[in-house]
Amino acid sequence: MPAGENSTTPTRLTEVAAVSLAAGAAAVLFSIAGGEILLGIALACYLLAYGRAPRPRFEWPSIWIPLALYMVWTILSMLFSPPMAHHFPQIKKMYVLAILPVGYAALGPAWFREPRALARWTVRAVVTTAFLSSLAGIVQFVQKYRHWQAKHQDFYDNYQLDRIGGFNGAGHWMAFSGQMMLVLMLAGAFLLAKHARPRAKWEIAMAVFFAAVISVGLLLSFTRGAWLGAALGTAYLLWHYKRMLIPVLPLVALGGYFAAPDFLQERARSILENRADYSAGARRVMYRAGWSMIKAHPVFGVGPEGVQYEFDRYKPDAYIPLAWYGHLHSDYLQTAASRGLPALAFLLWFFALAIRDQHRLASGPTSNAASNAWLARGATAATIAYYVEGAFEYNFGGSQVVMLWLFLLVLGYAARTESPEC
Repeated sequence: MPAGENSTTPTRLTEVAAVSLAAGAAAVLFSIAGGEILLGIALACYLLAYGRAPRPRFEWPSIWIPLALYMVWTILSMLFSPPMAHHFPQIKKMYVLAILPVGYAALGPAWFREPRALARWTVRAVVTTAFLSSLAGIVQFVQKYRHWQAKHQDFYDNYQLDRIGGFNGAGHWMAFSGQMMLVLMLAGAFLLAKHARPRAKWEIAMAVFFAAVISVGLLLSFTRGAWLGAALGTAYLLWHYKRMLIPVLPLVALGGYFAAPDFLQERARSILENRADYSAGARRVMYRAGWSMIKAHPVFGVGPEGVQYEFDRYKPDAYIPLAWYGHLHSDYLQTAASRGLPALAFLLWFFALAIRDQHRLASGPTSNAASNAWLARGATAATIAYYVEGAFEYNFGGSQVVMLWLFLLVLGYAARTESPEC
């Protein structure tokens, strides 16, 4: 926590770091490279500021311990799972974790006292970009639907293999759905928050409209894990807004199901049915192969990138459904199989502390109508959604989603000191 004025007042370099990091949060919704470049600028500026007087305090959130242990165990897994050259891409992926320490310090409470209100504009930029990405995804869906209808082929089966990606492009529907899920939680927290200053009607209407379009994009992504994550994240928001609305949520879902077109109803039914579609069959193969890897290598796994190289040795059947088997479609199974059970314990510890920290910031003694606690509330809901989806998708391995989620955590941590509403 900042102790004095020198550690809380932004310098020019930390200003650039904060702006670059904020821009990166919106940029990652349409460009991984753009988001990573802006993260690099933020990191460089903050390190330069740290070497000058008055020196900013280099702060770490409480979750740094399990995260550091996870990173150390990843390196050990690389050393004990030759050839090491296979695993080098994981070193690059560790780079995105710099969002936490840089954002925790550079995008701190002092920014909320700035006239520019960086946090407010960052949230607007992220939600607006997600809205535009969803619009692009809806257009892509219409094009794909017309394409398969014109060919007189089954839309549902063909669409599973070629879904919408929004600004992420073709083949990235998991990244698209994960991002829309996270942004939807942020928008929901804003709409359900008790704000000190009156919100203009146009601001509320715009937020509702953007959230509705993002919801449609999420539904059309056909990503069931993201649907479940968004549902539980929304339940958390309603629990802290008006608990009497919780029983209404399944009724709304049921009404939406009967009002939805046939292809969405079929996708929803597949959550509970043992439908023999390619994705359900592929996941069964992945889970069995992953469990075999864990039993054979419980301590260090098969290596951070080893799943894609070792899969054929552990696959349970000679015939496997059409799918990509480069990972195991689960954060938890993938971590245990690739890095070992200790790494899974560190990851779960990291996740649990993230939820605890954000929930405390949203519910603590300084969290009243005059604060920015809704940012922490949105980060908590996004984190819950992220972890639920992580049971069905390896979202901790995708830079598009993990960078956005980490930045939402940073926004939540920025509310750790009582300050005027952004």
